[in-house]
Amino acid sequence: MINIFHIVLCISIPLCFTAFFTIYSYRKLSQNPLINLSKFALVTFELSRAFYFVAFGILIVAFILGIILYDVGGEQTRRIVASSRSENYNSASLILSDWSNVLLPIIFVSIFVALFSLGYIGKLVLNTFPTDGKPGKEFSGFRFTFFLMTISLMIPPLLFASLLLI
Repeated sequence: MINIFHIVLCISIPLCFTAFFTIYSYRKLSQNPLINLSKFALVTFELSRAFYFVAFGILIVAFILGIILYDVGGEQTRRIVASSRSENYNSASLILSDWSNVLLPIIFVSIFVALFSLGYIGKLVLNTFPTDGKPGKEFSGFRFTFFLMTISLMIPPLLFASLLLI
């Protein structure tokens, strides 16, 4: 049976987390002068990452909900959702099977937009590198921040995949 509360829960948790994380991240990243060379690229990255986090977050919370509702492990939950038997059809199955037709394209488009934005930010920073001499401390700080921005795109798929091991 489909429960509206479960669907609202699967949507609201990722939305709240993403809103908090995106606002915090934008405030911190906009203070870095090298990342802030292009406001448009930074805003594009943050918005595409927000769509990415929300779409993946909905799938993650729905999968956790499925694990709880079916009272089985991650691999068995995946099998139950894949078989889509009518006696096991609930909110988690609705989101993981039917909504994934919409969420997966959103995930793919948003990750490509985020990666292109990161590439553009990196290109702008490379253009500001000094031609002679050693780069300053701001460039080493930029490299670490850029690395963290890239790693943040890898966290949702790793988290989702780790749910299969439960």
